[in-house]
Amino acid sequence: MFTRIAIKPRFASTVMFNTFRPFSGDTKIRFNHHSGDEQVQISQLKVYRKLKFDYLHGLPYDLSGTHSVPKLDQRNLIEAFFESKKIEDEFLVNKFHDMVSDLYTAIADKDLSQVASLTEKRFGTKIVESIDANKNPLKFIPNDTPNAERDEEDQSYLFDKIFEKGVFFDRERNDNNYDYYLDQTQEPEGIRYFEHKYFSGYDTHYYLKNCAEEIEDRSSKYKFRHQVQERSVSMVLRVYGVFKNVGKFSSRGADITSNKYTGNHMVVFENELHGPPSISLSYPNIESWVKRHKIDHKNWKITDIDNYMKGNPFFKKVGDSSDFDNFVIKIKEEHTPEKDDYRNLISKYSFRDNTDFGDRGERDERDEFITKQHEYNEFFEPASNRTFEEDNRKRMEEDAKKLSGKQEDNDKIRKDHQEYIYNNIEEMKKNNFRL
Repeated sequence: MFTRIAIKPRFASTVMFNTFRPFSGDTKIRFNHHSGDEQVQISQLKVYRKLKFDYLHGLPYDLSGTHSVPKLDQRNLIEAFFESKKIEDEFLVNKFHDMVSDLYTAIADKDLSQVASLTEKRFGTKIVESIDANKNPLKFIPNDTPNAERDEEDQSYLFDKIFEKGVFFDRERNDNNYDYYLDQTQEPEGIRYFEHKYFSGYDTHYYLKNCAEEIEDRSSKYKFRHQVQERSVSMVLRVYGVFKNVGKFSSRGADITSNKYTGNHMVVFENELHGPPSISLSYPNIESWVKRHKIDHKNWKITDIDNYMKGNPFFKKVGDSSDFDNFVIKIKEEHTPEKDDYRNLISKYSFRDNTDFGDRGERDERDEFITKQHEYNEFFEPASNRTFEEDNRKRMEEDAKKLSGKQEDNDKIRKDHQEYIYNNIEEMKKNNFRL
C-alpha cells in the first residue's frame, strides 16, 4: 500500500540535501537507513548546502565552486543492481569526469552539437541559450591529470544513487508534477515511485482531457491509458557526484574564477534503464525485478550542474495542488449536459457504418466500448439513473449472443440498440444528468 504524498514544487531532498533532489512532499520522513555516524554526516549536508550560486555568464559553472559532500551508504537495491551488472563506482566516476570536462570544453568552443549529445534536452537548451547570449570569449583549460591517477583526496566521487520509477527520462513524455503521488516508502532501499493519479480514481478526468483526440481517431482511443501504463513501469537511474578540479575557464587569458574557488562541482547524471519482459513482474520481490533491468552506458546524460536546473524535475510543468484542483474543476465545467453532445459522442465511439460485429475482432472492440461506457456513465450518472446502466448492460449481453446470426439481423439489432441508447440518454438529460 502506497504512502501518498502530494508533490510540491519545492526542490528538496528527503536526506536534507535540498540542492539536487527535484521534489519533496508535505510530510517529512525520517529514515533509519543510515548509521549514527552517517546521520551526523547527513545533517552536515544542510550546512554545506548553497543557497546562492554565482554562474559564469549564465552558464552551469559556479565561479566559487561547491563544498565537498560526504558519501552516503550504498542503498540496498542500488548495490544489488550494480553487483548484478558488475558496475564499479570507479568506472562511472572516470566516465562522468570526462563527460563534465568535455561539456565545459564544448561550451567554450560553442560546439552546440556536442553540448546536445552530453546533456538532457532542457538542460542543453538552456546552455545553448546562454552561449548565444554570451559575447565574451571563453576558453576552458582541462586538468591534464586523469582522475584515476590522482591522490584519493583529489579524486571526483559519487555520493548518492537512486532509482526513479514511474517516469521517463524524456520530460516531454511525462505529465505535470501535480498529476502524481510520490511514494517514498522504499527510498531508503534505493527506489522512489511516482504514481500517476490516473490509477487513483481520476482516470475519467484524464480520459475526458484527451477524449477529443481519442474519439476522432478510433485507433488511438486508448493511447493515453497505454502511455500511462507504460510509464508506470519505466525507471531512471539517477546518480549524484562531486567532481573535483575538472579544469578552469579563462577569458582573454585571465582566470575568471573566484579567489574562494573550491574546484568542486556537483553534477547529476541520468540513464533510462531497459525494463524486463512483462513476465518479470511475477518475480518474488522488487530486488529480483530491479536486477532484471538492462543498462546501456552510452545513454548517460548530464541533467544538472551546480543546481543550474533546480534539480531538473522530470515533469512538463511544476505547479502545486491548486493547479490540480483547477484541472478537475475545468473538466467538470467543460463536460456538462448543456455542453456535451452525448448522442454524437456515443455514436462516434460505438458504431460505424457498414460494420459487422459478428466476427471475433469486432465483438472484442464492442466489448471494450461497453466497458468504457460503463466507466463513463458510472462517473456521470446520478444514483437514480443507475438502473439504466444495469438494464443496458444486460441488453448488450443478450444482443452479443445474437450477433452471430445473419447480416440483416445484425443490422436490425445494431440500429435498435443505437436507438435505445439515444432514447435513454435523452431521458437522462431530462432527469438532470450532471456531475
